[in-house]
Amino acid sequence: ARITAAREHASAFAKARVHDRVGLVAFARFAELRCPPTLDEEALGAFLNALTTVEQGGEEDATAIGTGLAKAVAVLQKSTAKSKLVVLLTDGQNNIDDIPPQEAAKLAKDAGVRVHTIGLGNGVPLPFGGFQPIDFRDLKAIAATTGGEFFQPKSDKDLAKVYAKIDELEKVPLEDPRFRTV
Repeated sequence: ARITAAREHASAFAKARVHDRVGLVAFARFAELRCPPTLDEEALGAFLNALTTVEQGGEEDATAIGTGLAKAVAVLQKSTAKSKLVVLLTDGQNNIDDIPPQEAAKLAKDAGVRVHTIGLGNGVPLPFGGFQPIDFRDLKAIAATTGGEFFQPKSDKDLAKVYAKIDELEKVPLEDPRFRTV
């Protein structure tokens, strides 16, 4: 249910950014560019719909936040856009340090990429009920380092508000094109 909500809200956010190229980097243990930055919301939507969670306990069942962010920054470095943004959403805390989150945040800052981070989830279920909360310290640090904001929505409705807030924060006025006839 959580991944479905995340897909739907990410898709709605991308559709609202009609003048922006939006891409998708998926990550668990490894990071993969699933959709390069595009104006084609239908293509992006197809890639979002194809996202699945990894097999619990499988080889890819890990969270490499730094690797995912570094991949996104590498993709954005090729862009000539004035404003470069990553919305980093995860339901886990970093447990793979191939590229530590702090290093990826420095890469993003040096590349002029702002990162808004979203921490989803209740945590890891405990054997006798309840949850071990997720420590979103890395996400908070990434946002702070890059000039972004950290969000921790508690519900589907809250996640919609987060994307609306990010959309509001990232409004860049379009230059009014003026043509002169001589």
